[in-house]
Amino acid sequence: MCPGTAVINVFGDIFTDIVARVPAKLNLAGGDTLSKIDVFPGGSGLNISVHLSNFLKRNQSKTSVPIRTAMFSCVGDDTHGRMCLDALDNAGVDHSHVKVSTKGAKTGSCIVLSSGMERSFLTDGACIGSELQLSLFSPDDQTAMFSPQLTHFHMSGIYNLPLVREHKAQGIRDIFSKTVSSSTHRNGSTAHRAVCTSLNPQYDATGTWDCVRPICHQVRSLCLCLCLCLCVHYLCISVFLSNTQLFPPHTRYTT
Repeated sequence: MCPGTAVINVFGDIFTDIVARVPAKLNLAGGDTLSKIDVFPGGSGLNISVHLSNFLKRNQSKTSVPIRTAMFSCVGDDTHGRMCLDALDNAGVDHSHVKVSTKGAKTGSCIVLSSGMERSFLTDGACIGSELQLSLFSPDDQTAMFSPQLTHFHMSGIYNLPLVREHKAQGIRDIFSKTVSSSTHRNGSTAHRAVCTSLNPQYDATGTWDCVRPICHQVRSLCLCLCLCLCVHYLCISVFLSNTQLFPPHTRYTT
């Protein structure tokens, strides 16, 4: 990262969205149903990264220093993984810290059954569920993740990241603690600078919401400014992104 450049880091999920437009009452007992099916790069982490990068490019003249967006995640060594990396690349997101699975795990995928304003999801976390955690990233990756140039750190899709949610030593608290450390020490002295942080839990398919309260408690103990934004069907952040689009309106079916 060039001197004088600020960075927004996004740590979170990448999925392939397989979207099927279906009738309101789908026959699950058997038979065929005509549908329009499309495949998109998606996942809340990827979407936020792309939206942020596109927004910043359009408004770069309004910022005092250049701001870049970087993504920390993982994909499979497959067609869907390459499609997701291409989407990040096309938006100008730094994806040099997106790891490609060396264990044969595939890219996460989500089947979206869309009927009018209602959607249902069938999710397979794949490498996101089995590999994505802080220890997946090298020391150099973690130096970039918690860089002194860090302006905003966003963690996306906690309920899609079981290793991060459940790992006490390198889980949510440890990651945000490192973020705080990056904002308080610079060149060996205390920096008069705060890193803004946000977290998007995403939907808990088990219905237990087991880590929301502990997250809130941990955040208070770390004195972080955390933005928990819960919606009934899915969760999103950043009001200023509401007018940005990753895909045209008629194909915007990403998580």
